[in-house]
Amino acid sequence: MNDRVTTSWWIWGKSVRGVTHQLQNKPLQDAWGQKTEEGFSVLAVADGHGSTTAPYSAIGARLAVETACDVFTALYHSLIVPDASLYLNMAQRYRLAKLQIPRDLRRRWQDTVLQLHLESDVTNNDLKVSDILRLYGTTLLTVFVTDNFAILSQIGDGAILVVEEDGTVSQPIPRDQRLLGVETTSLAGKYAEQDFKISLLMFEPSSPMLFLVCSDGYVNSFESDEDFHMAGIDYLDRLHKYGAKYIQENLEEWLTQTSKQGSGDDVTVAFIWSQQQKLVDPKITVEKGSQENAQDAE
Repeated sequence: MNDRVTTSWWIWGKSVRGVTHQLQNKPLQDAWGQKTEEGFSVLAVADGHGSTTAPYSAIGARLAVETACDVFTALYHSLIVPDASLYLNMAQRYRLAKLQIPRDLRRRWQDTVLQLHLESDVTNNDLKVSDILRLYGTTLLTVFVTDNFAILSQIGDGAILVVEEDGTVSQPIPRDQRLLGVETTSLAGKYAEQDFKISLLMFEPSSPMLFLVCSDGYVNSFESDEDFHMAGIDYLDRLHKYGAKYIQENLEEWLTQTSKQGSGDDVTVAFIWSQQQKLVDPKITVEKGSQENAQDAE
C-alpha cells in the first residue's frame, strides 16, 4: 500500500511593540498564536484597536487568537467522516466557511469577553453589552490548513499573503475599501458576522507554499502593495537559502526595524510554510505580541 502524502506545516511568528507605543507608554496590543494536530494547523493574528475607547484591546487580541484556535479545531473534527477520514465536498466546505466560521468566532469571542469582564474587578460593569465589547475591540486574521485545502478568514485590517514556489504572490482577501484612516471592522462590532471575509483554497498535498499573516502595522510600513508583496517573496527565499532557524533568530530584529522605519505601530508577522515530513506533536501556543461596525484603532 502506498503511503498518503502528508504535508506538515512549519509555523512561526513574532509581535513587537511599536516605537510610537513605546514613546506613548502604551502596551503591546498585537497577539499571535497557533495550534497543530495531526491533519491540520491553524495560525491566528490579532491586533487590538489600542484607542482610548478600547483600553483592554490587548486582552481582546489574546482572546481572539485563543478563540480562533478553538473554533477551527472544532471545525476540523466536524469536517471528517469518523470511520472513513473523508472530507466533505466543496459545497459543504463553502457553506461551513461562509456561515459557520464567522458565527462561531464572533459568538465565542464575545461570550468569553463578557464573562471575563463581568468576573473582573473593573468599575464599569454597568455598561451595555455593546459598550463592554468595544473596550476589548480587536481584529482577527486566521489561516487554517489541511493536506489539500486552506480556509482564510479575516475581520478588520491587516493582510494574508500566499506565496507559491514560483514566486507568485496573491492576497485572496483583498483590502476592505470601506476602511479609511484608523477605522477598522472589529470582532466587537454589531455586524461582526457580516464583516468577516472568507477565502477557500484548494491545492495538491505536494504543493509547497508560504502563508504570511500580518497586522496592519506591518502592511502600512510599505509604500506600495508591490513592495509589501515582495516582502513575502523575500521571506520564502530566505527560508530556502538559510532555513527556518534563521527566520526564528532574526524576525524580532527585522520587525523592530520595520516599525522604526515604517508605521511606528505594533507589528506582527507570522508564517505557515508547507513541508513534506512527519507532523510535530500536537501543541498550542499563544504569544501576546501575545461606522457602527467600525472602531478607531491607533
